[in-house]
Amino acid sequence: PSEHPSVRASAFALRDEGFDVREARLRPDGGLDLDSFEELLSEDTVLVAQMLVNNEVGSVYPVSELARIVRRSAPNAALHVDAVQGLGKLELSIEELGADTLALSAHKVHAPKGTGALVTRGKVALRPLVFGGGQEAGRRPGTENVAGIVAFGEAARLADTGREEGVRAMAAARDAFVRGLERVPGARLLIDGSPVVPSICAIALAGAPAEVWLHHLEARGVCASAGSACNAGKKELSPVALALGLTPDEARRVMRFSFAAATTVAEAERAAALLAELATELEAVQS
Repeated sequence: PSEHPSVRASAFALRDEGFDVREARLRPDGGLDLDSFEELLSEDTVLVAQMLVNNEVGSVYPVSELARIVRRSAPNAALHVDAVQGLGKLELSIEELGADTLALSAHKVHAPKGTGALVTRGKVALRPLVFGGGQEAGRRPGTENVAGIVAFGEAARLADTGREEGVRAMAAARDAFVRGLERVPGARLLIDGSPVVPSICAIALAGAPAEVWLHHLEARGVCASAGSACNAGKKELSPVALALGLTPDEARRVMRFSFAAATTVAEAERAAALLAELATELEAVQS
């Protein structure tokens, strides 16, 4: 349930075609249950897909350890890693992760949307989904978006060279926001005690559903999302929140706040202070 909807939907489409699709469980603290994960594997397993960083709650999963389990219990399987949320926040090495393929997305390092990269290790045979021009070594036909590719490459270079400084700035902003949550009645972190990236803070609030909080925050100049930004506006409950043990009512009150390297401590403190103000206002309306 932790995977991005694009991965889960693709897996479910394969299940409809007759493939046996299995999902690993999460621990209550947001970590991956590696014991139950290994039980899902066999010599018949052909593909394992695992994200490096959860896009909703920010959990960092132990992909290197997971890769060793895959090589031991499913030697015929390829390991695909969605590293989109890790770009610019973690040191990425496909070799050290033990993955066969690694997916990245440009907009996570402030490059133009619609550009991505698939990093491969060794001789990975990829059959194209569509056919025609044979661009990109025959893997994806169609005229290349040269401007997008160049912009992504430069943005990735800048993100890598400035990663440590950027991570410190994100962590300072996130820490300030978390401290401010102490003044918000009923607010709690979804992930507390297991590794997270400093760019994401997922919280559950008391009282009104997330959409109400979001509306009031936006009117005051603070943007957040209910779950991931990819699914913002959809009515489905987050599978991640439910997998963490939240009730459906609690899952409707989950919000995600994101922090960039340019986010200041003052901005993070203001966002938390606004939540405290709104909590008082909403409580007065509901009483």
